[in-house]
Amino acid sequence: RNLFYTNTSTPSKSLYSKYLHVFIMDTYRKIFYPLFDAWDYATSDARWNYRAEHYGKSTLKWRYYLQEKVELKIRDLQRKRDGPLEVRDFLEENKYRLTVFAFLERWMSVRQAQPILGNVDSNKGAIESIRRFNPATGVFKGALLNAAHFMFVHYHALHYANHSGFNYMFLAPLFELAFAPIDHIKTAYMNEIHNRGSLLDVIGRDMSTGYSTFWRGSMFRAFNTFFVAANVAAMANDSALQYLTYPAMLFAYPFLTFKTVAQSLQFSKLSNEFSQVEIENLAQNGFKARYRGFWIYAFQNTFLAITCSNLLSEDKVQDMYDELATEYPAQQKRYYWN
Repeated sequence: RNLFYTNTSTPSKSLYSKYLHVFIMDTYRKIFYPLFDAWDYATSDARWNYRAEHYGKSTLKWRYYLQEKVELKIRDLQRKRDGPLEVRDFLEENKYRLTVFAFLERWMSVRQAQPILGNVDSNKGAIESIRRFNPATGVFKGALLNAAHFMFVHYHALHYANHSGFNYMFLAPLFELAFAPIDHIKTAYMNEIHNRGSLLDVIGRDMSTGYSTFWRGSMFRAFNTFFVAANVAAMANDSALQYLTYPAMLFAYPFLTFKTVAQSLQFSKLSNEFSQVEIENLAQNGFKARYRGFWIYAFQNTFLAITCSNLLSEDKVQDMYDELATEYPAQQKRYYWN
């Protein structure tokens, strides 16, 4: 604010310009300074301000600020280690997948179903189809449904697994079957690239063929999720089996492609029968057609194995806890536990 301090004793060209300058600066202070105060109050750390005012010296300010931050981090690690998994911890570990990289899910889905969607069979063709009617936000179409399905399946599986990789490996496919309708609606809505209706229209077209339609392809998804969860369990336990489960997870990708094709048959120009569509697709494009969008799948599930293994394994949380506890001098550690 000293930048806006007005020295009224400074000579000016005229008395009029001098008082005009003072009037403008006083008006500026009255209008904007309350806004600056409100912004400082909303964005500053109240605990840091209190300790800074109380202890005075800058070295003490920084020391107690770090102590406060590390103490909160230790409490978070204690909660993750000793208690059941909470939603906020799960969302924190997967925040980038569900926000910044949410567009990858639709890109992969459209890429898998390209033979029956009638667009250009390439990554560029998939992007052009996605952005055709809504260039700005089309890539995030269905992102909320994808986040809901991802959380319902993997959060509940991790929560009820209770830090057991074996339990998680079998619970995740079961939750996939339980929440298959959400996955079906998400996939059909993402693959609606011809702008033929809203989400309710997509649901209505599937409901017209019977409620069993919402479980179409669910077994393919459950098989794929089993291999994904097995890889997470192996990485969480630092088992040598991860050198087998990771390639198995990658080779299980065609199950996900079969699922997407089965869930997108309402857009098919070939046939309404999954088997007939797959026979024609195999004859026209070969087995490599099952691996459209494979690199997106590999990227997503490699990072899923890293983030979920941190939530699944008590040993990994304990390692982070020990590392944090030994990172600081002994006198600061005594402050935390005393």
